[in-house]
Amino acid sequence: DVDYMPNYMILGSLVLLPMFSAMKHFKACGSLLKADCIEQSRKWPREWEGKEGLVVLTEIFAHELSFSYSRPWRRVVSYNGIPITSLQHLQELWNESCKEVTNDDQKGNNRSNDVSGDYCSSPKFARLELENDDDIVFEVSSAIEAQKEVMATHAITKPFHIVPPNPKYKKL
Repeated sequence: DVDYMPNYMILGSLVLLPMFSAMKHFKACGSLLKADCIEQSRKWPREWEGKEGLVVLTEIFAHELSFSYSRPWRRVVSYNGIPITSLQHLQELWNESCKEVTNDDQKGNNRSNDVSGDYCSSPKFARLELENDDDIVFEVSSAIEAQKEVMATHAITKPFHIVPPNPKYKKL
């Protein structure tokens, strides 16, 4: 029913979408998320408490990074304790984490002695807080590699597609 590329984000082996009102009709969407979808569309956009859009974890691709994760269709509330205001905001936070890991690896920062006396990098972790469920925690460098592998396996060309809001649209 869609004639344009929808907004999405691949984070490691997780697929995230902005919440949309038609989600309440999806069989895979749980009752709590359906109720949240109905409630948020009732409030939209005046009472969204500074949010531009809600983010939903919709799919978990098979990968060793996400081996024990089995509950998609959950609303994502925060990233590393920072409340998420939109899918674009989450993408910006993820990009910052990726840059930090890449810069630390290039500079040799975050290094400590391991048991053998050799230097090893201290891993950086990311945490996605899900509404009404356990948090998802993963190592950023592992998620970067998983993202590349998942995209290659599923022939996904870009890790995200986020169209900026129409500037002609005025919130009520």
